[in-house]
Amino acid sequence: MSLGLPYDSDAGRAYAALITALMHGEAYRQSTIIARECGSPFPAFELNRAPMLEVMRMHADALDQIPADLVPHDLLHEARDLYAEMLELGEQYGYRNAQVTVLAPTGTISFLMDCDTTGIEPDIALVKYKTLVGGGLLKIVNTTVPLALQQLGYSSEAIEAILRYIDENDTIEGAPHLKQEHLPVFDCAFRPANGVRSLAPMAHVKMMAAVQPFLSGAISKTVNLPQDATPEDIEQIYLQAWKLGLKAIAIYRDGSKRTQPLSTKKPDTHAEAAGQPSTPTLARRTPKHHPQVQRRRTRRLHHRRHVRRRHARRDFPDDGEGRLGHFGADGRLRDRHLARPAVRRAVGETGGEVLLHTLPAQWLHEQPADSDCHLYRRLHLPLARLKVPSATAAADRTAA
Repeated sequence: MSLGLPYDSDAGRAYAALITALMHGEAYRQSTIIARECGSPFPAFELNRAPMLEVMRMHADALDQIPADLVPHDLLHEARDLYAEMLELGEQYGYRNAQVTVLAPTGTISFLMDCDTTGIEPDIALVKYKTLVGGGLLKIVNTTVPLALQQLGYSSEAIEAILRYIDENDTIEGAPHLKQEHLPVFDCAFRPANGVRSLAPMAHVKMMAAVQPFLSGAISKTVNLPQDATPEDIEQIYLQAWKLGLKAIAIYRDGSKRTQPLSTKKPDTHAEAAGQPSTPTLARRTPKHHPQVQRRRTRRLHHRRHVRRRHARRDFPDDGEGRLGHFGADGRLRDRHLARPAVRRAVGETGGEVLLHTLPAQWLHEQPADSDCHLYRRLHLPLARLKVPSATAAADRTAA
């Protein structure tokens, strides 16, 4: 935009590809220098020498896909010399890094550096509103528009009038002194609140395809779709991304979430002041009453010096008096309440100890008749049957 080039144009994609190629080639050139200084390339380079050098040649050959008439000739010539040197050093010393570049949005860092956009993302809108976590609203206005207007040859008076119109109407469409042929330069990802123009979803995919040949990894970028996008539109986005050779792709449909941090229009403050939510609320499912009481037990498995701590949830039936009915008339722990195979698998074939206890009921926000009910049993494994101390001995131990 600052150069007066539309995002969805061959010239814009050519510039993005050339800049990415320069960074990619320089990164691999430095990788060869590091390999030369360290005395060795990355591990297994010799095993993959031929495929690695072939990939480097494919990166260099991709420079021929950049239209020479749409980019500065000196930059394109510099890029070709850079890749020639990178290939020569790579064949001699190898590469210290198997991969050197990916493309990430770097959102927070970009905003701290006073950038309007992140990575190869277009701006969401010339005027956007950011909802703050602690409450409040922040209006963000694109600061690249004056540079674009200067590049396109507008006077200072015309630029001031256009900027005033954008600030008042949240869109550049219909601004005074603005020529219709220059509107594509200011197209953004989302449709403005008081406008009709926005970037087509395929514009995002084509931009990603332009820079992908000069990246080792994938691109972290979102393809923004309008709110009325159909499943067929999304299907075509994924299909075209695959045909163009992209390694990854993500999509987002405007308004698909109840709340989003950035929006092209100001939230409805009048509805909130009247006590009505500006967005519909989601219905909550009413939990059903379960006749069983849940308790969390901590199992500590001790064997020699190795200690493993595991947490598990078990459902135990109530004995009718608010206590957990774990034990039968013979004082043995009922097998169906302990899941013995899981305990034995955890302990293995060694003779370890399993210490069992429950948390106080009030910690789990439950109010049975006996809110201070505790269990404490020590089990010795492996045995033919799980033997436990008598109920009286266990009660004495708990009281102690």
